Amino acid sequence: MESVSTVKSDEPSSSELRMAFIGGGSGGHLFPAIAVGNAIRQLYPSAKFLFLCSRRPVDQQILATPKWPAGSMVVDPYVRMAGHQAFFYRIALIPEWLSAYRTAKKSLAMFKPHVAVGLGASASVPGMIAASHLRIPLALMEQNTIPGKANHLLAKRAAVTLAGMPFNTQTSRRWPSPLVVTGTPVRPEIARLSQAMPKFSGRCRLLILGGSQGSASVNRLVLEALADEHCIPSDWQIIHQTGEPQVQQVSAEYARRGRTATVLSFIPDLPEMLATATLVVSRAGAGTLQELACAGAPCILIPLSTSSQNHQLANAQRLEEKGASALIMETSDDAGLQLRRHLNSLASQSQLRQHFSEEIRSFAHPNAAEESARILCQLAAVH
Repeated sequence: MESVSTVKSDEPSSSELRMAFIGGGSGGHLFPAIAVGNAIRQLYPSAKFLFLCSRRPVDQQILATPKWPAGSMVVDPYVRMAGHQAFFYRIALIPEWLSAYRTAKKSLAMFKPHVAVGLGASASVPGMIAASHLRIPLALMEQNTIPGKANHLLAKRAAVTLAGMPFNTQTSRRWPSPLVVTGTPVRPEIARLSQAMPKFSGRCRLLILGGSQGSASVNRLVLEALADEHCIPSDWQIIHQTGEPQVQQVSAEYARRGRTATVLSFIPDLPEMLATATLVVSRAGAGTLQELACAGAPCILIPLSTSSQNHQLANAQRLEEKGASALIMETSDDAGLQLRRHLNSLASQSQLRQHFSEEIRSFAHPNAAEESARILCQLAAVH
């Protein structure tokens, strides 16, 4: 099959520019695409967009606005299984993927995008293959330092891959499509933090981020660490994002231990919270790391141990190796003790926090959305 990277679209006018974003299953896939879409709209206000996403509720919630028309391909991101379960699960997926392919092909044929952008995860595969068969130029967005299997599968068909973090040397050399490290696109309010002077609220603040859906593991480890009343000073403010299911439980645990904390299911004003945080405990998704980098936030990272190909660990290790963060493996028997020690060390040493802040800022790519938008528009032959 001829690679679509050799196919040029007819040159559209700015009022006709159409982009399709395909994939999803999490905020980590969709938020960078929305940031790029907003950057494209700054260049071409009349540009039109179509999102073909998974049927997970998070996709519909994120895209629940007329600004981002979304069509579901009725396919879920691949669930990892082992042994015989995996074999039968993959067989059972075939009708679902064929249906997703047909739905996507029909939607794309009607929308006629100048570029189809794959967002990663297996939910992107049926739609991107449909776009390839319609001879629509393909681009990939890969945020992690270890590329996902879906993007590996699609890379030979793509005209360009926009990477949020550098791949390792071996992967970069073998990657079959042109690779551009743009950084992970973030919303403008976050990107502007890279130019802002640090804010001080007059009170030190510990910010705990469990991801868009929260994390029972992070919640447990933080509470275990803070069981030692000397872990952080008693006058520090604690802001803990738990995810909706654990708000009451975590609030009760803080109260039982005599700790005052603001426990939230989600952070309503993340840019402000990051700008004023003294120290952050967080997962290590690529989007989150870019937000921390733009804010220059000293952080302790707890990678999700079940992330695909353990990419969160690889992301976190890249920062730890540069002295930009501390790293804790959540599966370690003494993870709670390690977190307690790191919290105590960073809370008591402002110079160490300053060092972490300076080093993590070197990973910031505040113009990632604009650079990605420019490359996609060039691919659409609008420049």
